Amino acid sequence: MISGILSVQNTMIFDLKNRSQNKFARKLASSIIINQRGIYTRRNPSDNERLGLVHRLRTLLVLRALEISSTSPVSLHVQIQESRLRQLFAHMLTQSLYWKEYLTKSGIKDPRSVTLKALSSLPLVSKDELRALNPQDLYIEGTGDVIHRTTTGTSGEPFPTQWDAQDFQQWTPNYLRAIPKDIFPIGFDALRRRFFVLLAGFNPTDWPLGHLAQIWDRKLISSPHSHVVHGNSSGFEEFAAQNRPGKFPFAMLFAASERLDNTGRKKLEKYFNAPVRRCYAMRDCGWIAWGCGHEDDTLHINAERIILEIIDSETGKPVIDSPGEIVITILDSWRMPRIRYRTGDIGILQSAPCPCRITLPVIKFVGRASEFLILPSGKKIPALQIQGAIWDIIMTARRIQIKQPTLEKIQVYLVPKSYLTPPDQILLARLEKQLQKVLREKISIEIHITSEVPERKGDKRPFFVPMRHGN
Repeated sequence: MISGILSVQNTMIFDLKNRSQNKFARKLASSIIINQRGIYTRRNPSDNERLGLVHRLRTLLVLRALEISSTSPVSLHVQIQESRLRQLFAHMLTQSLYWKEYLTKSGIKDPRSVTLKALSSLPLVSKDELRALNPQDLYIEGTGDVIHRTTTGTSGEPFPTQWDAQDFQQWTPNYLRAIPKDIFPIGFDALRRRFFVLLAGFNPTDWPLGHLAQIWDRKLISSPHSHVVHGNSSGFEEFAAQNRPGKFPFAMLFAASERLDNTGRKKLEKYFNAPVRRCYAMRDCGWIAWGCGHEDDTLHINAERIILEIIDSETGKPVIDSPGEIVITILDSWRMPRIRYRTGDIGILQSAPCPCRITLPVIKFVGRASEFLILPSGKKIPALQIQGAIWDIIMTARRIQIKQPTLEKIQVYLVPKSYLTPPDQILLARLEKQLQKVLREKISIEIHITSEVPERKGDKRPFFVPMRHGN
């Protein structure tokens, strides 16, 4: 088995150099991606096996296939998506009464003829709808180990999900593909040591790359080795605000969870002396998209494991090059399928390809659908627009949070960098003036100086807290 994987791995590495001309390499890559469930074991490997030769070979094999796929024609991505969708639907039709009813109601009885166009005829599914169901109806029994993951509850009650261990493992190469080889080359040695450093809200035991990760601590910071760091955007900003002296052994930083403004990204890159890349992921969906660094706010979708649609929230019709709701179908969620799953996020699916030559579809992440301030007139202002309007003040404070208790009032909680020396009245007056300028309607603005923002969602401290239902 090992010799066979080594042989294919050597072929993949060789073909990667000539992938633009080599159709065989693309065909082999698509076959590996489509059938990768057969590459991984049907159980969760032990730590020793994760660090072992076979696991590293499997990971590198899929990673090389994904690298070829990244610059292949769009038609190859469609082929991979449809093939994996047919496999998933066949599994759902034969293994679950609930999902069989879901598919047959929309006229899908033979998965062998399923196309991406047919997918758009299926009903949308929201997180609240799934919460209301008996979890046993959603789960499909399997032969492998089960991975349990629960959402943070940022958008409501925490939502429990289940993953088959072999599907969970497939996230690793999708994550590694986002690391440029000239920044941090991935090979056998890199996969043998722990090079992911987690900061703010992440735990190696509850993460797909847990075997490559460790918690950020002082001893690690002084290490002479380079590391790739993954953390919440606010966690990086909070650490940088402490302005600790010294050099950091970081090759690259992944900023997750909260959206990171371009100004904030550049400031972090200057402080850590390392490139900062944005990523888009959800605990209940996994690794969705990642930034190539070529263009601000542009993220490439992992099309081999995610079918992503942007729809008009009211009509349900697809939209391109305009903001809409992000809906995803997860191709490697066999234990608990999510088909046309409403994420509650807003994004823009671009028709134009990224100049970086990666052919994966491109999305610009805007924010959560609930992150809009509603004015007395009914007009909605994106929280990100408000954040941008007061960014110069945000950077002088340790943290700022805006809450909207009613249509007629917003509350601003400002945490100074030193609570003993609160901001002067000139700064507070400027803050109020800039808010009034962006809101452009008569609305009460209350500014509170505090030692910490009042609202927290797990390890996240949201910038904007919308009105509660019923207000």
